[in-house]
Amino acid sequence: LGLITAFSKIAGRFPELMLVIIGENNSIYHDHVKRLGVEGRVLFLGLRSRNEVSAYQKNARLLVLPRPWSKQAEGGFSSKLGEYLLTGNPVLLTSVGDATLYLEDMKDACFAIPGDDEDFRVKMEFLLQNESVATKIGSNGREAALEKFNHIIEGKKLAPFLMSFR
Repeated sequence: LGLITAFSKIAGRFPELMLVIIGENNSIYHDHVKRLGVEGRVLFLGLRSRNEVSAYQKNARLLVLPRPWSKQAEGGFSSKLGEYLLTGNPVLLTSVGDATLYLEDMKDACFAIPGDDEDFRVKMEFLLQNESVATKIGSNGREAALEKFNHIIEGKKLAPFLMSFR
């Protein structure tokens, strides 16, 4: 609900912008959209094929991952994050889990405070208003993903340690 609320607060300043939500959705989200008066600006696509999801991600102006803090998220890493970064588009996410260990805020991605809808809105609006900054963050994010989340590179780092047990 926080993402929809944040979007509703900036929708008037970005009339061309649509919020596209892919995946399972609940009627509570649809009701929230109506309550906030942003019907026609929020598109619920439901479950889609990998190719369709990739096409939407590639053509997005901004990709968002507003994960709330939870015990599971605290020690985890969202698999979506790697997909988002590889598009080369700017990524806005909450600073939960291990992402902050690998990505620098406002360089590789933009981090918002978990559970703070206003901070998320401010960061979303900033990225949308500052296209050159957003483009640079997107490009840096892609490079970070290729360098830091590459199984071949990481395997080469790990190999000497594993070989020491022979």
